[in-house]
Amino acid sequence: MREIKFRVLDKKKNRLIMPEEICRLHFNEGLCYCVLLWTDEMVMDFELIDFTGLKDKNSKEIYEGDILLNDGGKIDEVIFHQGCFCYKLGDRRYHIFDNTIGGVIGNIYENPELLLGNGGKRRN
Repeated sequence: MREIKFRVLDKKKNRLIMPEEICRLHFNEGLCYCVLLWTDEMVMDFELIDFTGLKDKNSKEIYEGDILLNDGGKIDEVIFHQGCFCYKLGDRRYHIFDNTIGGVIGNIYENPELLLGNGGKRRN
């Protein structure tokens, strides 16, 4: 059983909110919002980003949309596809196994440039 938790993408401010910053998520009567801890700020336009339940080789939690650098120097995006979390490299998809997870180097929200060019290979 994996731990269920989320990051929140604040679409209005284009920022990621980590699980430890979230006080409450409200979903009732068609109204959805996130309340931030310490500030009581309400975020109305957001997207939930799911935790995979896995950590990279550096013990960093892996979320959907994270960008991984594998041992072969290739850049992979984490996606949820057909009921499981997978690598996405070009048009091919790979299931994530514990022994193949590289290091998280960013995410598609804050670092989309990492996925550009070189067919997914690391750029210098």
